[in-house]
Amino acid sequence: MPTHISELTEVDLIKLIATSSFAGGVLGAVITSLTNYILTRRNFKFKSYEEIVKKRFIAYEKISKVSMRLNIHIRENDDTIIHEIFANGIRHFEDFQLVILDAFTDSFWLDQKTGDLLSQLSIQFSNWTAGAQASQKPDLTLKQISTADKAIIKSLAEKISEQLRYELINLHKVEAFVNRKSQHKKRYRLLGYNNP
Repeated sequence: MPTHISELTEVDLIKLIATSSFAGGVLGAVITSLTNYILTRRNFKFKSYEEIVKKRFIAYEKISKVSMRLNIHIRENDDTIIHEIFANGIRHFEDFQLVILDAFTDSFWLDQKTGDLLSQLSIQFSNWTAGAQASQKPDLTLKQISTADKAIIKSLAEKISEQLRYELINLHKVEAFVNRKSQHKKRYRLLGYNNP
């Protein structure tokens, strides 16, 4: 075995260069592959979060439109003030109900409380629709409901507006959305072949 570089033969020099470059190449390939894997995983996570944030913004915008419409009032000829949604007839009222349902389906991407508020609003509007349709003059009945239930409408509108402020502050917090767990507990036992 040679002790100095000058004592190496050409074959020994070639072996030395080949083994050191081969080991360096393998090590470089391993490091490159590992780095590429880590970056790909991180990139996928960021892309997924970006898509979730987009969906959260869309949901927020739809619910904001519902909230704005709940706060628009109209002064009638007899100087009574009613909500715009109730003033334009049963068809307009039912169309707004569809807007509420559309916002409700997108509320999945936001906080559970937002979905619960929209569910309450949808149920209340269904009750008002049923009451108006049961009467002889549904358009007039809607106007009467608007003045009679002004406090309920105001309360729901305020709760939704307050929840929207909370949502706006937390729209970018995707990690909390991804890691949230269902608040509902199992209510029923699953019946199956082996479960009596």
